[in-house]
Amino acid sequence: MNRLRLVGSLVLCGAVAGAPEAAAQCEDTGPVGVLTGRVARGDAGGIAGAAVMVSWEGGTSHGASDERGRYKVCGIPVGVPLSVVAGTGGVLGRRLEFILPGAGRFELDLEIPASDVRSLAVPGAGDVVGTLTASDTGEPIGGATIRVAEGPEAMSREDGRFRLRGVGSGPRRLQVEHVAYGQSEIELDVQDGIATVVRLSLDRRAVAVEPIRVVVEGRRDLQLDRRGFYDRRSWAERLGHGHFMTAEDVERRSPQRLSHLLADFPGTDVTCAGSSIRGCRVRMVRAPTCEEADVYLNGTRVIAGDGSVGAGSRLTLDELVAPWEVAGLEVYTGAATTPAEFSGSDGQCGAIVIWTK
Repeated sequence: MNRLRLVGSLVLCGAVAGAPEAAAQCEDTGPVGVLTGRVARGDAGGIAGAAVMVSWEGGTSHGASDERGRYKVCGIPVGVPLSVVAGTGGVLGRRLEFILPGAGRFELDLEIPASDVRSLAVPGAGDVVGTLTASDTGEPIGGATIRVAEGPEAMSREDGRFRLRGVGSGPRRLQVEHVAYGQSEIELDVQDGIATVVRLSLDRRAVAVEPIRVVVEGRRDLQLDRRGFYDRRSWAERLGHGHFMTAEDVERRSPQRLSHLLADFPGTDVTCAGSSIRGCRVRMVRAPTCEEADVYLNGTRVIAGDGSVGAGSRLTLDELVAPWEVAGLEVYTGAATTPAEFSGSDGQCGAIVIWTK
């Protein structure tokens, strides 16, 4: 899992050991992210029952905090602008903007400052309490924004309930907005010191969007994309971890053997005994105690640097695959840079990951 820490508009990411219970229940459904964390109010500890909504252009995903204030939101797209906000008792916390750099689990703590909580008894004001449902099915609508012009706003919970506190008394225009239902408005009369209870229903309708200009920045190999190759490459480019090549990169080099190609990678040490195809071994400079690097072929470890796989009669790297068969190549030179899925020898021997066409 990874931890997100927001400093102004800057997102910093770092590895975090372990995964909270809240995140463990999410199912992996492709290259998406899972956001977990704690909703708190100042020094008062975690807030139970708070609604959390992550939104992006064209979609939303919701979650709710448990008795410890822990929440989880699943199915969040990566690489696109996102916003997250937590709400409880009709009060919203600060909306945060961020981008998930890749698939995986990320942690972000949310706070609803105590100073934002309005008193239940506001002179010259009342509350608006209600539920929001779909008119065709009667199902509750969560994640909708309910606001009063020049007044408070709230977010409907997963059960459709919401509360606006401290709404100025008198005639008010209540505005409701949801990405799948568009915008609606109603007029109501708010009385001083009284909670006005309303039931709202919305019709699902298409939401008009501005024309989008699409620029094709490049094309990806479908199998590599599904195997997470490009996500790991993007992550590595940010952190300086790992070296990557596609089939086009290999073709430009035109190596006779794969070991010849790997000899040019920083941090690798290729030793060849004679001209035989069985004569070359690849090890990492940072792993002097290993005979060679771990080698993964299409996700399966076929060579172990500690000798635990294929001992004795195992094939060499050059016998396993020819350069022209390579669709993608990943090289990790030490434990600190090797992803968990390629850490068969505790990552101490480094890893060479080969994907074939």
